[in-house]
Amino acid sequence: MSMNNFVKRSLSGAVYIGLVIGTVLAGIKYFIPLFALVTAVCIWEFLNAQVKSGSPAKLLGVIGGTLLFIISAYGLQGESSLLWYLPFLFALPLLVILLGLFQPAESNFQDAAWLFLSFLYIVVPFVLLTSIDLWHISGSGLSPLLGIFILFWTNDTGAYLSGRKLGRHALFPAVSPKKTWEGLIGGALLCLGAAYVLSLYSLSFSLRHWMIIGGLIAVFGTLGDLVESMWKRQLGIKDSGTIMPGHGGLLDRFDGFFIALPAIHIYLFLLRF
Repeated sequence: MSMNNFVKRSLSGAVYIGLVIGTVLAGIKYFIPLFALVTAVCIWEFLNAQVKSGSPAKLLGVIGGTLLFIISAYGLQGESSLLWYLPFLFALPLLVILLGLFQPAESNFQDAAWLFLSFLYIVVPFVLLTSIDLWHISGSGLSPLLGIFILFWTNDTGAYLSGRKLGRHALFPAVSPKKTWEGLIGGALLCLGAAYVLSLYSLSFSLRHWMIIGGLIAVFGTLGDLVESMWKRQLGIKDSGTIMPGHGGLLDRFDGFFIALPAIHIYLFLLRF
């Protein structure tokens, strides 16, 4: 990595971390608008790679997906059921198909399918991310939402460092030759260590729960990274976008979230019973 690229990567990473920490500490009402913007960019990157120019699916996907995120995220904070908003999930893909009546194309149904998948793959996990704030107990210390980000960051850092220094055995060489078992283990160890420290400063979850969440992030976060690597390899692209210098697109930055967050949410859901 060149020094110039390293500086760009460090600066864009610092801005990203600063925005996340700042909005989490300021409160969920500030965090949701930030991630509404993140959602919009991620949907655009996803559809821009899949949908042909001129298709209404791109604009409809960005506007509709962002609105769905905002409505659902604030609805959950108000303890409203997400089920009330699920019909909206189906409306825009159907609209893409209906618009195809005026501009018939072979890709009309494919565009609608990609639009629907962008909601499931991107919007739903980000809504689940905001719901983690509901587990925060007043006076219990560090926000569990911030704790989740810290675990993702430490897992990525541990995987990168151990993979670079010790990596010999590829996880899925046909998908991503750089992702190794050594990186997975190194990331998991650092992530579990961070989970232990979080249990001392964030009492919303017990040590056992923090350790399990850390394990889920280590495993499913890595799988999310591999899934996006497979997607980009099939499309023949290196990065999903260019919005984060040195990192690529926001999909590249949040790829682990899309698979790990549903897994974490299933575990947290089971805790209620």
